[in-house]
Amino acid sequence: MYPGDPSKVVVGGSWLEVMGKCPIAGNTLVRKNANHPFNLSAEFTFLQECYTMPVALWPYDPFKRLPSQDPHREYYDILDRNQQDLV
Repeated sequence: MYPGDPSKVVVGGSWLEVMGKCPIAGNTLVRKNANHPFNLSAEFTFLQECYTMPVALWPYDPFKRLPSQDPHREYYDILDRNQQDLV
């Protein structure tokens, strides 16, 4: 950032908008939204400020079987295996 300061890694990303829960699997549904308030003001951060949590984004309609006007075609399921299993 400044001459003589320690090096820091800056990362950029896009925030996803939460759209509810999948009625079948119960996973959180998200979609891309360029106008999300965080995308307009918080695109960059320092890597050391990030909490790592591996998740996968899976298309809600991977085979495009929903009608073209259905908004769910642009949704993603968040597959999160970090959660605690209830036994």
